[in-house]
Amino acid sequence: MSTQPSSDEHEQNQLTERFVRWQGNLRQNLSSHVTLIVSWSAGGLAFCGALLNSDHAQFGGITTLAFLITGASFIFCLLLSLFISWNRLQDTRATLKIVKARIDGDGLEF
Repeated sequence: MSTQPSSDEHEQNQLTERFVRWQGNLRQNLSSHVTLIVSWSAGGLAFCGALLNSDHAQFGGITTLAFLITGASFIFCLLLSLFISWNRLQDTRATLKIVKARIDGDGLEF
């Protein structure tokens, strides 16, 4: 009996290793993008707040509309970042549940 894995098993192992590596890259990339969105949005909201507190703030016309749209988009980006983070947490919990079921031998499939 040979201890060498067959070529099909070897190929499957290579594909699994690539998949795991790319999933790691994807998670790292997503984390970087979420951090960037949060920091830019928080900075933008802080800038909007500073503009509102200044003595020379004037409202009226198209600039007020642009200011309100900008502030709303910053808030939307922050909420979207929170949703993405929450969704990633749920994905992690589901993955851990699947792995635990496979380790325990329950054969749970999703």
